[in-house]
Amino acid sequence: MLCLANDFSYVVGFFGCLYAGLIAVPAYVPDMTIPQSSKRVLAIAQNAQPNVLLTFSTHLNSLLTLAEQIHVSVMTIDTLAL
Repeated sequence: MLCLANDFSYVVGFFGCLYAGLIAVPAYVPDMTIPQSSKRVLAIAQNAQPNVLLTFSTHLNSLLTLAEQIHVSVMTIDTLAL
């Protein structure tokens, strides 16, 4: 599940998933100040049942609660060793 901003990193993440033979599920990073935003992303995650959430380390704290609720790991793309 792609929890990235709508910029170049999103495009790279999307095509990276396709290249790896995975299904990319697009979702924005939930705004924790707006309860409806986190509920929407949680509903997407529960429906899609992703194996991993792909995001940046700056959004890690806001996604850890979501990851625990749906029992998936979080991968931060800016800390991956190439």
